[in-house]
Amino acid sequence: MRQTPPRETVPRASAQVMQLAQTLRGHGLRATPAALAVLDTLNRATTPLAHDAIAAQLAASAPIDRVTLYRVLDRMTSAGLVHRFQGPDRAWRFSSSADGGTASIFACTRCHSVAPLPADPALPKALAQVQHQLREQGVTSLATEITVHGLCPRCQG
Repeated sequence: MRQTPPRETVPRASAQVMQLAQTLRGHGLRATPAALAVLDTLNRATTPLAHDAIAAQLAASAPIDRVTLYRVLDRMTSAGLVHRFQGPDRAWRFSSSADGGTASIFACTRCHSVAPLPADPALPKALAQVQHQLREQGVTSLATEITVHGLCPRCQG
């Protein structure tokens, strides 16, 4: 006869992990350990991350092989959970879009650094108007990305 372990020894998922799993499932994705780790990494990032940067951050806590990481990022991008864009150095970078927002970044054309643009409360309204105009023309918008190209403060000096 199999006995159930005492209640206090049964591991419990943290509220954060439960929220990440719910976000993944809400986008039609499985909440695998790899997907949870990647989404957590992107949610914590302050700038969009290249594949290698994601892999490096996961190396210590939740190492994932390159193919799995590519597949997870591809699925998350297709589901609209992650924004993917190509920086001026032609490397793909990823950022979380769990809030369903717009990918808006600044990309330095000299050093290839990238940074999110400051949040502007007027931007969602302006984009909604553009999407409305597109719908009137019979166009369905699937994603919106805004990239401002220029020189960062380091490269201007």
